Amino acid sequence: MKTILILISVISMSYACASVGTRPSGRVIFVHGANLKAWSWHLLRTKLHVSSTAIDLPGRNDEIPHKEVTLKSSSESLCEKLTYNDTLIAHSQAGAIVNHAIGLCPEKKIKKIIYISAVVPMPGETAFQKLSKEDESFYLKGITYSKNDASMVITSADKYLDAFAQDAGPEEKRFIWMNSTDEPSKIGDDEVNFDYSEYERIQKVYIRTLKDKIIGSATQDKILANSKIETVYDVDSGHLPMVTEVDELLKILKPLIK
Repeated sequence: MKTILILISVISMSYACASVGTRPSGRVIFVHGANLKAWSWHLLRTKLHVSSTAIDLPGRNDEIPHKEVTLKSSSESLCEKLTYNDTLIAHSQAGAIVNHAIGLCPEKKIKKIIYISAVVPMPGETAFQKLSKEDESFYLKGITYSKNDASMVITSADKYLDAFAQDAGPEEKRFIWMNSTDEPSKIGDDEVNFDYSEYERIQKVYIRTLKDKIIGSATQDKILANSKIETVYDVDSGHLPMVTEVDELLKILKPLIK
């Protein structure tokens, strides 16, 4: 009996010692872009077969007024959902939110960021600082700025879908429309801030979208030069490859998130 109790004690102590200092291995976190919701990742997520979650940023599926949604509050919301050693997949404007989160919660030790047709602002830059006039004109084809509501309001479904996903078929367009929403406008006004050494520590990958109208190819090349991301993949799609080029994205992503 005494021997059994000693063994149980040793096993318990070993388990406790193993638990102390042990961190979760990390998940894959999908962060949606402007005018989209978390469910916009659904077609891709269901085929990826990894532990993952797609988050809704503030001002989407909640009652938070758009006037109260900022870059900081969006990044804080992301930080609350991070565990430790996570891989983040950021689309479009989410690149700014993810980068700002690097500065807000460095203790989460983000493992990797995969930017998909995303902005990648450096400290002191705003989300859309590198975008061209042509990018802006395409974005505003189906969207109108409402100053009173601090919101980018989708005013024409057809023009919005043509700008964001000209390569989408009828079913894909229906899916995109169901998962689109008006966008809090203040996120793009604030400067991103983070410790550059922490940014350098994180593994970074960029996936270019070659037919993109919202963040054009020339703009993406400028973003890459500015952000010094060296691992780059190309997808022959518009702005929403997670809907229109799911299989091509899977080929790229699966080896990256093993």
